[in-house]
Amino acid sequence: LGADPARTVFIGDDLRDVMAGRAAACATVAATWGFQPADTNYAAWNADRIARSPLELLQPGVLASPA
Repeated sequence: LGADPARTVFIGDDLRDVMAGRAAACATVAATWGFQPADTNYAAWNADRIARSPLELLQPGVLASPA
């Protein structure tokens, strides 16, 4: 696709999405509103950020690459 990984954020609702984002050298966001069970430990996925709603993605800094 030609996207610069340093300027790309991979958002997903499954561990494999976070793994794919990391493999592509992108920042990652775990989305908690997907198809995972309620007791899913999203922190264990080691995404750069965790978003609990789509609107949270619009908050300043959520889609910024981590420092």
